[in-house]
Amino acid sequence: MRYRAASEEQWQEWGWGLGVLLFALLVFSVNLDLPSLQGMEDELARAAEAIASSPNFSLWGLLSPIGEQFSREKSPLLSVLIAFTYGWGESNAAMMRWPVAGLGALSVWVLYRTGREIFPRRRSAILAAGIYLVLSPLIPLGRFALSINLGGSLLIFTVWLALRSRRDFRWTLGIGGGLSLLFLTRGWLAIAAGGIVLVFLARDTPRLLRSPYLWAGIVLGSFPVTSWILEWGSAEFFWSDRAVLDLGLPYELKILCFALPGLFLGISGLSLALSQRNWGWANLTLIWFYGVLVVIPLLSFSVESGLLLFPPLALAGGVKLDELLNLPRERQSLSGWYGLAIALAFAAMACSLGLAWLFPLYRASVLVFAAVALCLAMVALTVSQGDRQSLILLFWGMYVALFLFVATLPGQSIVLSKGGSLGRSSDVIETHSTPLLLFRNIVNN
Repeated sequence: MRYRAASEEQWQEWGWGLGVLLFALLVFSVNLDLPSLQGMEDELARAAEAIASSPNFSLWGLLSPIGEQFSREKSPLLSVLIAFTYGWGESNAAMMRWPVAGLGALSVWVLYRTGREIFPRRRSAILAAGIYLVLSPLIPLGRFALSINLGGSLLIFTVWLALRSRRDFRWTLGIGGGLSLLFLTRGWLAIAAGGIVLVFLARDTPRLLRSPYLWAGIVLGSFPVTSWILEWGSAEFFWSDRAVLDLGLPYELKILCFALPGLFLGISGLSLALSQRNWGWANLTLIWFYGVLVVIPLLSFSVESGLLLFPPLALAGGVKLDELLNLPRERQSLSGWYGLAIALAFAAMACSLGLAWLFPLYRASVLVFAAVALCLAMVALTVSQGDRQSLILLFWGMYVALFLFVATLPGQSIVLSKGGSLGRSSDVIETHSTPLLLFRNIVNN
């Protein structure tokens, strides 16, 4: 009977993990072939094409730059990953984005596994993965081939490896590799990841800091970074690449629509963590959140930098939701959540009506806001009745709205200028657009 129970538990574990990964891959794979962001993605694509077409291209291309296709101010890792995908398929925008999008989808599964390492119950980990997938800017922002998106996924992997190492010291060897990849992506993120891991291990498992595996992994992981710096004689990529995305008001409002519920849940979870600081999950979420909060000004005050805050917020929000579900119905105080759902539903509907009135050509955006408003209104109704199915309605409804959002992306052309901000339609038409892009701007929006 114990063997049968263990086998059933293992199958459930794999089933939930596979389900989370498939849901993330499905929504990430829609409309990846949009026109590239001029300035950022175009430079990466040109570097990747030069690398992929080089006769000397191999894994050593990461350590020894080929020709002059790398700028000293750009991190090399993302271009190398894109070059590998170009070697497997066509050199187009979808293949360019697949390394970041694929790792973004995989990071949802890794966050679920992180929750399984730190939470006593599986439900908290499932809820945390759901918050990170549908109640965060992961899908709207994580689909672009930007180094900060890649760094966010690598940061989650590094923290997961640190948690795994508490049960098996050999996993600490992977921490050095994760930090090395982060250094080759965004240097400040590597420092943040190293600080988060070391501070957490010092509080939670101090014996790991005396493990030779940990320091051997860090030393081995420093070789790629050292080779890169010695090759170029410079480490400008460490602090450069501070371009800021300006995606336009409709797109940024839609990001807020999906992110605000997760933000409020995460903040509520962090307040719970402050009152339970003796627990490992509380230490992890607080250290992770404050570590990223400190490093964000060193990266850039931008929309995409805010995505780095959502993994610890999602973990804390998952615990908060699990606690609410475990309370007896007579002790549940849901009036605040009911009021919050109503307020967010009214805000989404106001955005929908405002865009319909001021920008009648933005039909896709109006539809997305209306779907979010309907979902939140139904959640508020079920919460007011004390129905525990409101969580299923929240996640499923927001996932459908998110799928609608990515499915209508061809009508929301996003073009990044070389200066690091989005050009308006008139600027894009004069400089970067094609007739197809112009047609999408005029008709579909």
